[in-house]
Amino acid sequence: MSTPFRSVRRTFSRLFGWGGSEVDRQAIKALARTTVFGSLSRRVLRHVVEVMHFRDFEAGEQIYHEGDPGLGLYVVVKGRIGLSVESGETVHDLVPFDVFGVRSISKDHRRSETAIALAPSRLIGLFQPDLKLLEKRHPRTGFALTLALAEYLTDRNERLELALREQKTQAEIVALLHARPETRD
Repeated sequence: MSTPFRSVRRTFSRLFGWGGSEVDRQAIKALARTTVFGSLSRRVLRHVVEVMHFRDFEAGEQIYHEGDPGLGLYVVVKGRIGLSVESGETVHDLVPFDVFGVRSISKDHRRSETAIALAPSRLIGLFQPDLKLLEKRHPRTGFALTLALAEYLTDRNERLELALREQKTQAEIVALLHARPETRD
């Protein structure tokens, strides 16, 4: 895309609203309903969607395996994802607007569970290079997203500390960490 066209498009967007595709608008609506992205403004969400990736999975298709390097996070837009631990036991089902793999957006780590599509599913992925690109293109957006991720991870850390004090099993810990705030004890 040429620079003059980009400038005209940006000006048009600012004056008359964002002219993104229907898929982008659906992605923004989905992100706005998640625990991680829900507190962010529409403008921030538009910038985030610019760098995210869409991927469709068939039922039974593996998204990642326990122990794999983690490179980013996923948002369930459509379908159902099962998280299982080493024993093969499904410990949590994820449905639209659930987010998983968040720890890996900021730091390399190994996946603590296996994620498999239980039904035909559509996911949106945000990976480490995407976050770095977002921070470079839109520093304020990058800061807002980083703050939202930090708040989410702080909540999860508190849940993990509680689970460890209560000596929960690995399966119970994975389920607890992925529970929506309004559904946990």
